[in-house]
Amino acid sequence: MEADATSLAKRNQEAIGDKNKKLADLNAELTNIKTSLEAKESKCISIVGKFEEMQTSNAKKDKEIQDLSKTISELKQSNSAVGERKGIQLSPRWRDDIRNKIKQQKEKNKLRIQEKQTN
Repeated sequence: MEADATSLAKRNQEAIGDKNKKLADLNAELTNIKTSLEAKESKCISIVGKFEEMQTSNAKKDKEIQDLSKTISELKQSNSAVGERKGIQLSPRWRDDIRNKIKQQKEKNKLRIQEKQTN
């Protein structure tokens, strides 16, 4: 009977040791996961900050484009009025040049935005 009790105690001690090792391994893994999660959260916060900066920049550029478009429209109206007074008709080529410049500016802004997004 004493041998059975000793054998049982030994098996219990081994089981307890195995469980403690497993607990230690799980705790180490949990620590690694927490560290990884913290790093990912930090990166996410950084990305959100950059995104907000880009949105602000986009809003400023959109406002600038609107202002330039308004200015161009006003200049066209002014030139049309001057042309009508002088009997001069504005060339379609001039209008096309302005439209092309606006398109180029928009494309440049889009490229800047894409460049900032990749950074």
